[in-house]
Amino acid sequence: MTKPSTPTATPQADAAHAAAGESAEQSKKSLFARGLGRELTSIDLLKALAITTMIIDHVGYYFIVDDSWWRLVGRFSAPIWLFLIGFAVTRDIPKRLVWGAIFLVFVDAATMEPLLPINILASIIMVRWALPIITKPSYLKPENLLPITVLLACLAVPSWFSVEYGLLCILLGMLGHLCRHDPTNKAGIAMIAVACWAVYTFWQPLVFGFDTTQQILLGIGTAVMLFGLTRFRKASFADTGQAWYEPFLRLFGRYS
Repeated sequence: MTKPSTPTATPQADAAHAAAGESAEQSKKSLFARGLGRELTSIDLLKALAITTMIIDHVGYYFIVDDSWWRLVGRFSAPIWLFLIGFAVTRDIPKRLVWGAIFLVFVDAATMEPLLPINILASIIMVRWALPIITKPSYLKPENLLPITVLLACLAVPSWFSVEYGLLCILLGMLGHLCRHDPTNKAGIAMIAVACWAVYTFWQPLVFGFDTTQQILLGIGTAVMLFGLTRFRKASFADTGQAWYEPFLRLFGRYS
């Protein structure tokens, strides 16, 4: 009887295994950088914008409490983050995200802050859990998408008292999902964007006590932001891998 031969390793196979191992290691190091190459991308720029407005918002919250203009600028951060959650390919819920949400709950308890609504990390977990269910092709048909959008919009404000941004999180995630995976569904994208605008511009002025000028600017700014997000596409920018600003945008973008 002939003994089965053992496959012989080849340089090509070794290189493939090494590349696969390196890719897996990179994915472990940065969950949010999966599938991104060396060059800067439009996702990097959008995330950098989101984190910049988030920093401005937190500066206003902790250090300039009497000036609500800082908080107004910060209103454009969370919708971008939640849109990108839906725009992303992965729907993983990493343990560090769960532990981060739990940690922030304990921080709120230790500092005597209200435990409800639960922090934004819990909102992100909710979006990643819900999207695979609510973005099934049958649910995205026009006859089903309309009542789903209306229901989520109606429940967005009441649910805001339980988790930050309530069910608006899922609407924004759906918007991101459609813009990437079904960009030809113009009617669905427009419908969800209008629902997000209506909920956000109604509720945020009530929460932060914005004056009339701030309310108008919030409405216009949110409309411009949502319009831009509906046109957002993933793109790479050539010759940016070694640019002087690349480390900053990479840090604020894919590694934030």
